[in-house]
Amino acid sequence: MRIKTLALSLSLVLASSSAWASFGGKIFCDGNCNGALDPNEPGLAGVTVNAYFCNTDTLVGSTVSGADGSYSFEPTASMPLGSNYYTCVTVPAGYVPGPNVPNFPCTPSCFTFVEPCDCTHNIGLCPVSGSCGPAGPGTGTPGYWANHPEAWPTNQLVIGGVTYTKDAAIALMKRSVSGDKRYTLFPSLVSAELNVLIGNDSSCVAAAIAAADAWWAVYHGTAVAAKSAAWKAVEPYQNTLDAYNNGLLCAPHRK
Repeated sequence: MRIKTLALSLSLVLASSSAWASFGGKIFCDGNCNGALDPNEPGLAGVTVNAYFCNTDTLVGSTVSGADGSYSFEPTASMPLGSNYYTCVTVPAGYVPGPNVPNFPCTPSCFTFVEPCDCTHNIGLCPVSGSCGPAGPGTGTPGYWANHPEAWPTNQLVIGGVTYTKDAAIALMKRSVSGDKRYTLFPSLVSAELNVLIGNDSSCVAAAIAAADAWWAVYHGTAVAAKSAAWKAVEPYQNTLDAYNNGLLCAPHRK
């Protein structure tokens, strides 16, 4: 009975502690690369943040930064209160680690997961271009582009070496995906291309666009099943395109 009581008490502590004990911060574009979060430096969305026990490479938690670049961790069985941690980010394309940790984009020191504590840990990433640049007009989803032809910045697109008029592209974007995953990829690829054309940051999606475009050049004329090797090969790029079009990567969603 005593063991059960202790286990229940620990569970209640962890559950209740999550309301007041958490740590996190913001992943941000460090435009001047000075290691500090300055005014007008935007947060970076969709960046993976991992937590480790101090002085080890033992991964104990993982999360993804939100639309404003913020991230947070709360107590769990693998991340108990009272232990020491540090965090690291997976650097997205178009950025390099900031000056405080030039070879390893992590918080510079360990910290204890308790209350009260200094639990705000921002991590700046330097843009390869040298500037965070304007936020851009925002990205649109396939649903937006398929239903707003007046917003298209061009009357035709070349996808996988094939030229499509606006009307033809929209017709394909509205095709059923049942039994043919080409029509999952095509709307995402067209939307990503359009989102870049209207002036949104493409640093985080350029490689995915290029890979998806090359895939379409090979498979545009052949049905592709969901369980096929062909689809498995392009699915990670499809996921990147989808996240980008929904404003979860290096460009915000349209207002």
